[in-house]
Amino acid sequence: MDRKRLFKAKDRRITRGYNKSTEEEKFRKRTIFFGGLTLLLGLAIVVWGIPFFIRLAELLDEKKNVSDSQVLNEDLIPPVPPRFAYVPEATNSASIPLIGYSEKNSSVEVFLNDELAVKTEADEEGEFNIEKIFLDPGENSLYSYAIDESGNTSDKSGLYSIIFDNIKPELEIEAPSGNETVYEQNLQIKGKSEPNARITVNGSLVLPDSDGNFIFDYELATDKNEISIIAQDSAGNVVSKNFTITYHP
Repeated sequence: MDRKRLFKAKDRRITRGYNKSTEEEKFRKRTIFFGGLTLLLGLAIVVWGIPFFIRLAELLDEKKNVSDSQVLNEDLIPPVPPRFAYVPEATNSASIPLIGYSEKNSSVEVFLNDELAVKTEADEEGEFNIEKIFLDPGENSLYSYAIDESGNTSDKSGLYSIIFDNIKPELEIEAPSGNETVYEQNLQIKGKSEPNARITVNGSLVLPDSDGNFIFDYELATDKNEISIIAQDSAGNVVSKNFTITYHP
């Protein structure tokens, strides 16, 4: 039993001696490190002088202030979506011009049928002008985005539908059958065109029904009467038919 206590006491003395030696080694290394650092700092002051370190501290402080300012002034707000002054619902032209408005100096991307068609820039007033955007035959869908100088992207603009139609509407005249002479003053003109077409007879507007059928009563003057019937569709395509009706009372 006495031998065990003797060994334990000896182990404690050895452990304490080892810990003391380790702490002394750590203290010695810290002393060498900080002593060397102090020596280098002293040499730097001798070589470059104290004003150098003062200027270095000022530059580091200025950099921190600039960085803080940039964080505070960073633009994280997206611009409003672009808007167009006028977009036709239908046209007979293969291309159309576009004028619109967006955030000043922003980039504007215009998509046609879900593909990027034009990229342009808004000026200092926020206005942008696209000389031509080419349409596909039939119905086209158009929308746009704005991207500001900080790289923020707007929401999608409103969706516009544009019909490109360059085919003239049909115009069938049932009566009169052609140039003819009549003996009644009232002439009934009957015909058919596209639904929603604009029909005129010598400049007077005629309202067709939902199928495009129309009837118009025209009062003839004595002798020759030039009759011009015009149909115009929503895209601006025009077709006309002309007759000469001679009236003898």
